[in-house]
Amino acid sequence: MRKYRAGADSATPPTEISGIQVVRQRRTKKQRAALAASIERGETRLGSLTQTQIAHICGVSAQYVHRVQLTNSVPLAQAAE
Repeated sequence: MRKYRAGADSATPPTEISGIQVVRQRRTKKQRAALAASIERGETRLGSLTQTQIAHICGVSAQYVHRVQLTNSVPLAQAAE
């Protein structure tokens, strides 16, 4: 998705940063807040998240996600409820 910027001839795609980069780069609290604001504004996109990071965002354990993937016991329609 491209964001329109007033006065720009064409929209520029957002910068993409991987989940591993977010974790491994040492940032101060202020730098982490600036990154979060950039993500929220759509200037930076998160990509290539690890299973553990996705599980943390969704509020479940990585082991549970792995179990669900193996058994495929929760249909997508039920999981969304």
